[in-house]
Amino acid sequence: MTALGDDGPEGIDHRWPDAMTAAALLLIDPVGLGGVHLRAHPGPVRDAWLAALLEMAADAGIIIRPCPGQISQEALAGGLDLIATLKSGKPVHSPGLLAQADGGLVLLRMADRLLPSVAGQMLPRLIVLMHALGWWPLMNMKRMKSQPRWC
Repeated sequence: MTALGDDGPEGIDHRWPDAMTAAALLLIDPVGLGGVHLRAHPGPVRDAWLAALLEMAADAGIIIRPCPGQISQEALAGGLDLIATLKSGKPVHSPGLLAQADGGLVLLRMADRLLPSVAGQMLPRLIVLMHALGWWPLMNMKRMKSQPRWC
């Protein structure tokens, strides 16, 4: 049970328990579940679900790293830390967001506004995950040339 209660925020219908179950399953087995695609308009319902997810993750000790839609490739994948390299006199690698989230989750809000170069870095990781889970046939390869779509 979250701080919001079993019924969720005021005005939420009978689907709130299902939403809480999805959040709990995401924290139990994010790879097996394949993540969550939350489709909701900005507002109190979406905010309440994300707050409940963050609260449950904190209780479980799971790290959730937010990923800004305008993140650079270097910030996502890591790269050479120029200042530390100049100070030490040898190359120093700075871990990116994906390395920092290892063992945790990445929260990507408004993925439709993700920079194409960043989406291009994330796509190979998703494809490797799909191969590992045996989901490769679910991907519609005919549409892959223009815009990735997932079944």
